[in-house]
Formats: sequence, structure tokens, C-alpha cells
Amino acid sequence: EIEEVTRLIADVEDRLDLLEEDLAQRRRLYQRGVMNRKHDFAVQIVALPALYAVLAYKGVLRCWSIMTGHFDVDVASLGWDGRVKEERVAYQCYNHINELFLGWALRCFGALAIQAVQTAAQEKAMNEKGVVLMK
Repeated sequence: EIEEVTRLIADVEDRLDLLEEDLAQRRRLYQRGVMNRKHDFAVQIVALPALYAVLAYKGVLRCWSIMTGHFDVDVASLGWDGRVKEERVAYQCYNHINELFLGWALRCFGALAIQAVQTAAQEKAMNEKGVVLMK
């Protein structure tokens, strides 16, 4: 058993070393500009509808619990008004998070659009000067 545990520990240490090397390589690529933020921004923009839908649904569940009077915890500890207030605060919190992520996604889209326009303008300027860009 000791040999097996020792082997497992050595295997885990080897995997950790590989992960550290991979992380260091990714950092170097990102710092050199080989990896860019375009993909990250695109993923965040694509994720917006799913996240927005989930948080909106959770907000609807909070409103539904107020309308039906069925709460996750006992109302007696907070009283009816306290529990309704807590549900409304949670509902507003979900809405604020949605608005925050919507703003972030719009910022990402704007950054991608500006970068695309700048790249197209630079290519047009280079073509007008007679410089051929290799793709």
C-alpha cells in the first residue's frame, strides 16, 4: 500500500508540474500578444442570453414565492413583511447582476467592433499605399 500511495503522490506531483508549465506557457503567449482577447470577448457575448435567462427565472421564482406565500424558510422567524422584503431584495439583486453583465457584454461587443473597424481602416490605408498584406 505504501508503494501505491507513493506512486499516486508522484503522479499527482507530475500532473501539477505539467499544469504549471502549461499555465506559464499560456501566460507567455498572452503577454506576447499571440493569444488575444477576441475569443474571450466572443464567449462572454455568447454566454449573455443563457446567464440572463437563468437569473431572470430566479427572479420570477422570488416573485412567485411572494404571490403564493410559499417560502424556502419559515416565515415566523422574520415575519411576513420581513420575508417579503427579503424576497424583493433578492429579486432586485438578480436584476442588477443581469444589468451589470449586459453592460459588460455590450462593452466587449463594442471593443470587438472598434478593433474590427480599426483593422479594416489600417488594411485600406496600406492597400492605398500599395503595401500587400499577407494573411
